[in-house]
Amino acid sequence: MAENDENSILNDVKKLMMIGPTDTSFDLDIIIAINTAFVGLHGLGVGPVPALEITGSSTKWSEFIGAEKNMARIKSYVGLRVKQLFDLAATSYTIQAREKQIDKLEWQLQVELDRTALRTTPDPLTLL
Repeated sequence: MAENDENSILNDVKKLMMIGPTDTSFDLDIIIAINTAFVGLHGLGVGPVPALEITGSSTKWSEFIGAEKNMARIKSYVGLRVKQLFDLAATSYTIQAREKQIDKLEWQLQVELDRTALRTTPDPLTLL
């Protein structure tokens, strides 16, 4: 992969889908699915405000994640969401397995957000 494509959201997701970085046949479909996944993450409270939208391979994970601790989970979540939207030939068992994994990742992200909120919320007794 070319150095300027390193950490490209689009190219990483294409790799997960077994599509080479130079094959642009499905880029529009994949970009739409990635942006849909970002909206889902935004609804969970994960990612930048307003929600990030990519338009091509120049957008890097750091623009979405920044210093986020859950980088691996977020990448997995986006990859699974894109596969769900993009892979119409999947069997019902595959779809169900992906949905379970997506649900698990959403739960883990929400738990981590709750933990972070608890750590950053001042103790009400110290405010008196």
